[in-house]
This record gives sequence, C-alpha cells and structure tokens, in this order.
Amino acid sequence: MNKHKETNCHARKALFADGSRFLPLGALAVIAGFLCFAPAFAEARFLFFGKDKSPREIKADQAVKKLKGSNSAERGRAADELMQMDKKRGVSEIKTALKKEKDDQAKKNMLNALGNSGDAEAIPDVKEHLSSGDRGVRLYAACALAALGDDSGLGELETVITDAGESRGRRSFAIRSLGGIKTDAAVAVLENVLKDGDFAIRLQAVSSLGKIGTSRALNTVKGMAGDKDERVRDAAGNILMRTEK
Repeated sequence: MNKHKETNCHARKALFADGSRFLPLGALAVIAGFLCFAPAFAEARFLFFGKDKSPREIKADQAVKKLKGSNSAERGRAADELMQMDKKRGVSEIKTALKKEKDDQAKKNMLNALGNSGDAEAIPDVKEHLSSGDRGVRLYAACALAALGDDSGLGELETVITDAGESRGRRSFAIRSLGGIKTDAAVAVLENVLKDGDFAIRLQAVSSLGKIGTSRALNTVKGMAGDKDERVRDAAGNILMRTEK
C-alpha cells in the first residue's frame, strides 16, 4: 500500500514538473498574442469609445514631430510618413514646413510628397520653388507640379531634358514627369526627345506619351514602332495594343 502511494506521489511530482516547464511557454504565448492584437484592440477601442487616438493618428503625430524637428534628414522622411498616415493633414503640415525649410534635400522630399498627394491645393506652394536657387529643387518642384496636372514647370523640365550635360537619371525623371501634363506643349517636348541617341531616354519618352494618351501623343507613339531598338519598339507596340482595346 505504501509502495503504491509512493508511486502516485512520484507520478504527481513528475506531472507538476512537466507542467512547470510549459508554464513559461504559455505565458509567452499570451504575451505574444496580446502584442499581436494590441493595435487592433486600440483601434476598436477608439472606434467604439472615441477616448484614445487611433494607431494611425499616433503615427501621424510622430511624423509631424519629426517634420518640425532639428534633423533635416528626418524632416524629409517624415513628409512621406505623414502622407501615408493622413493625406489631408499631411498636405497642410508639409505646406507649412516647406515655407520654413532651409535644407534643399528636405525641400525636395517635401515637394515630392506634395506631388504624390494629388491635392491641387498644394500647387501654389509648390510653384514658389520654381524660382529656387538650387536646380535640384526647381526640378522637383516642376515634377511635383506635373504630377498634379499643372504645366507651370514645363520650361524647367525641358531645360533639364535637353541639357546634354545632365545625367540620364535626372533627364529620365523629368521625362517621366511630362506624362502628367496632357498638353500639346508637353507632347512637343517629348517628340524632340525621341531623336535622342540613348535608347533609355527614348523608351521613357514613349512611356510618357502613352500616359498622355492624346491623339497627337499616340500618333507619335505609332511612329516609334519602327525604332532601331527592339525595347523601344516593343514598348510602343504594347501602348498601341492597350489603347486599341
């Protein structure tokens, strides 16, 4: 009998010993689950009770703080972060920050963010930077305006595109931006670009003409179906196939 009790006692000890090894794992699982679902709980609490800020609002606040901070690199990055969290607030805050900004790289990031916003209210503030003393800032302002459908920066874009001393990257950036300006003036600039000896430049010009999509632009694309470079010919053919559907 005593031997039987002793055996049961050992069995219970073994069971508790095994359980003690699993308790920490269980606790970790609970903590991990809480961490995973905490943002969702916070969002739900905000929606139902309206007492706390949502996670997106908190992140937007953090981005605004960076936008007003002393680190120029962080100010530039904060513009994109804020636009992702709250576009309407982002446009307002970035417009204000842009007026005070002294760092050219941060200005370019802010201009790019405003261009990607799709908000026409940003156009007057962006236009002010077409007269910047920095050529890069002027280019970003012109590209942002083009993205917003405004052709005020067309002259600056053409200057960059036709400058043989400019890098392929900057020229391509300007050519790509012309796709947002759906005017004959923009098409005329791109038609001249199609004579360029660099296939990558011609390829980007064909793509922008396809985005413009007017009759004149598409007729110009048709002419590129006979380009000497296969990649340009293929791009022109694909654009024409899409527009004919």
